[in-house]
Amino acid sequence: MLQPRMVHKSRPRGPEPVLPYGRHMLDRIARAVVTGERGLGRAADRVADVVATHMASRLAAVGVPGAVQARGSSRPTRLSRELLAVLVGRAEKHLASACLARMSRGGPHPR
Repeated sequence: MLQPRMVHKSRPRGPEPVLPYGRHMLDRIARAVVTGERGLGRAADRVADVVATHMASRLAAVGVPGAVQARGSSRPTRLSRELLAVLVGRAEKHLASACLARMSRGGPHPR
C-alpha cells in the first residue's frame, strides 16, 4: 500500500518586526559598532554602545577599534530582541569584512 507523501509546510511567519530605524541607519549603527566611531546622534550612539557590549568578545578577538567602545554606558538602554538581532547580524558582516581585510594585509591573525 502506498504511503501518503508528507508535505512540509513552512511555518507561517508573523508580521515583520517594526524597527525604529531604516535599513541605512541600521547599517551605519552596525558599522559604528565595529569601527568604534560615534557621532550618529545620542540615541544611535547609545544603541551602538549596547550592541558593542553584547559583542565585546568577538570585537576583541578580531582586534577592531570597536572593542574599546564595548563598555557599558552610564545610562542603560534596553533594545528589543528584534532590533538587537538585526544589529548583531549586520555588525557580524562588518566584523567578518574587517577580519578578512586584516588577514589580507598580513597583520596578526585573530584566534
